[in-house]
Order: sequence, then structure tokens, then C-alpha cells
Amino acid sequence: MNKTWVSFLKTGIVHLFFWFFWLVVPLLFSIADGRPMRPLTHGFWMRTLVTMAFFYLNYLWLVPHLLFGRKMAWFILINVFCLLLVVAGEWLRHAFAFATPPPDEFFRAEPKPPPFIVLSGMLFSYGFAISVAVALRSTSRWAKMDAQKRALENEHLKSELSNLKMQLNPHFFFNTLNNIYALIQVDQEQAQAAVHRLGRLMRYHLYETNAERVPISGELEFLDSYVALMRMRSTALLDVDFYRRVEDPNRMIAPLLLVPLVENAFKYGVSSDKACSIRIRVVEKQGVLHAQFKNSILEESASDQSAAGIGLVNLRKRLALIYAGRYRFDVDTNAGLYCVELSIRL
Repeated sequence: MNKTWVSFLKTGIVHLFFWFFWLVVPLLFSIADGRPMRPLTHGFWMRTLVTMAFFYLNYLWLVPHLLFGRKMAWFILINVFCLLLVVAGEWLRHAFAFATPPPDEFFRAEPKPPPFIVLSGMLFSYGFAISVAVALRSTSRWAKMDAQKRALENEHLKSELSNLKMQLNPHFFFNTLNNIYALIQVDQEQAQAAVHRLGRLMRYHLYETNAERVPISGELEFLDSYVALMRMRSTALLDVDFYRRVEDPNRMIAPLLLVPLVENAFKYGVSSDKACSIRIRVVEKQGVLHAQFKNSILEESASDQSAAGIGLVNLRKRLALIYAGRYRFDVDTNAGLYCVELSIRL
């Protein structure tokens, strides 16, 4: 069953419920001694038909074309004009109908009510029908506009995530090429190995990260290659510890989400003439990812360590877009270490 038929069926159910409430409920309260009383009069059925006419006149034409078309004056004038016509007709019926007994003995004679009761009852019935028509149309319109808004927001989200990803990757590969360029001057054999690793990284990026989610095992392999590549150009003064443990390797995660954190650690925590360290810990358990990144705070990078480059700025945006309300991102300095902790409910 397509969406059109589902929507039509829902609308039909709402209308049936409304008319059941309007017609059947008064009948249930009108039976005395096994015989229907006042609601089963010709006037009752006539007013019911006029009420239905008012309802569908507004529901099918006046509300969508005039009220929603910003023609409020015409909407009010047409309804008032129709009300005046009905009131006039009801007064004529009120004047002549009570002199003639009902043709069917099943109906009881309709007592002649006071004029103000007739007028107030009519205004309530027809006004209520108009109000319900406006309410149903407004609700339907709001639901449709909300669905369109959510669709636009989803498209905007995909577009923004794509833009963030395009900003991240050139930044990452630009730094990596600089690393390889520096390594060529030191060890050509390691430089060749570095180019090979970079090729694997690019292959993963081109063929594996186009999806909205990727297996966490692929992300960790990517990080492992990246860390190995960065260690190639580092001196013996750098101590790197990369610990990873996942409960479910097929658990899905947004692609290239952890790369900025690793990149940031190597960018700001590595020195060529001082002892330094980088600690990376990534653990996934019961669908929750805990990642911790620690690197030494160096004097030459301490001034801009808080900014941490475009990578972390984009990471915060991606987390807010993809895992809104499902992540925690903390940055702290402790005992000479710059520490970033990230928790995500995948």
C-alpha cells in the first residue's frame, strides 16, 4: 500500500470518527422507553445535512483556497453569507413545520422550541463544523509542511556532512604528503613504504568512505596505517602507544571520524629534539565507543594547542550533526599532557 492510499485511509478514519461522534452519540442519549426522542426529528436530519454541507464546503474549498491563500476576508464573508441563508431557511421551516404532524409515527412530534434556542443551536452546530474543518485542514497542512521541512533538513545535513568531509580529507592528505616529503630526505626506502601506505589510505577513502556508515574495523585499520606512517618520520624520542579493542568489529560508525584526533596528537605532540609521547586508546563495548587521545604539551605548540586546527573544528560539527545528543567530547590538560576524550553511542 503506497503512501497516498495510507494517507487517504487515515483521513477517512478521522472523518468517520467525527461523524460517528456527531450522529450516533446524540442518538444514544435520545432513547427513552425504547423509542427515539427529539434527535430523530426531521429538523434534526435537515440540520445534520446542512452541517455536513458546511463542513465539506470549508474542508474541500474555502479553507485550502481562501484561508490558506491569505484571503481571510473572502473566507469570512462567504461563511457569514451561507450562515444567513441557512438561518433564513431555518426560520421559514420553524414557522411552517410545526403545524403539520410528522408522517411517520416512528418519529415523535417535535416540540416548538424558543427562537433563541434554535438560533444558538444552529450557530453552535455550523460554527463547530467550520472549526473542525479548519482544524483538520490545518493539521494536515502542518504535517505535510513538517515532513517537507524534515526532508529539506535531511538533504541539508547530507550536504553539510559532505562539505565537512571534503574539508577534512584534503587537509589530512596535505599534511601526509608533507610528512613523506620530509621522509624522502632521510630514508628513501621508508619513503617508498610510506607512499605504499598512503596509497592504501587513499584507496580506503575513495572506495570505502562514501557510505554514511562504515564498519569500525575498517576505521581502526585506517588509523593503524596512519599511525605507522607518522611513526616512520618520527625520531626515537617519540613514544607511541596505540591500543584498540572492539567487541563487535562490524559495528557501524561515521567514516573518518577519529582521524582529526590522531592528526591533532601528531601535529602538536611531536618534537624532534625533546622526549614526547602519544597515547591512543579506542574501545568499543556494547555499542558505545570510548576514545582517548593524549599527547605531550610542547612549549612551541602550547600557544595554539587550544585551537587544534581545522580538523577538530570540523569534528565538532560532524559530531553535532550525526550524533546529536549521543556523544560527549571533552578536552583537558593534565600533568603536561593534552587529553581529548570522546564517547559515542553508535
